[in-house]
Amino acid sequence: MNRLVVRSGGWHSVWVALAVLAAGCAGPGAIPGLQLQGSAPGTNAPPLRAPSAPVSVIDGNAWTPAIASVSQAVQQAALANGDVEVVRTADNRLLIRVEANAAIQRSDAALQARFSEFMEATVVALSSYPSVQVRVVGYSGATGKAFASAKQPLTWARSVLRFMAVRGVGAERLTARVGSQGEPPLASGVLDAAQSRRIEVLLSDPLG
Repeated sequence: MNRLVVRSGGWHSVWVALAVLAAGCAGPGAIPGLQLQGSAPGTNAPPLRAPSAPVSVIDGNAWTPAIASVSQAVQQAALANGDVEVVRTADNRLLIRVEANAAIQRSDAALQARFSEFMEATVVALSSYPSVQVRVVGYSGATGKAFASAKQPLTWARSVLRFMAVRGVGAERLTARVGSQGEPPLASGVLDAAQSRRIEVLLSDPLG
């Protein structure tokens, strides 16, 4: 067993002994678990690092530092917008919800000016985190035969995806669909008629 014995001789002896020990730790006789920090001039022992916090994973969706950073940026943009609701869902996705009338122009299905500004901020946040995936879902609020013939929701969803794609979000990250008839909202209570006609953007950082 290696031992460090410091005999009398003042601080000079202490520095010499520690320097010898530090040099010996790099060889076959190294002492397991020993780390010297600031012991003698010229030594560069790395600092101890705290273990990283565990990542929450639910239904394959991880709440990673990437999705957490995007969430912070998107929530700030939502505060400036006023029409957008942003919620973390029970399965670790970030839900962005907006009424169709506040998001899409009726004349040409382009994004409304205020929603366009919000989505610009969202695209900027996403540009730094390519692992985050985007799904846009359009809801008509219709039922029965009206639901079967409703084409607007998919047009709305595609308009949002097109807006993001032309600003650099990769096509492999983007999907769009129409919400199922009577499909309940993910993160809040019953919606009125206007709220039922809505767009939901779901951001996730799936494992794998």
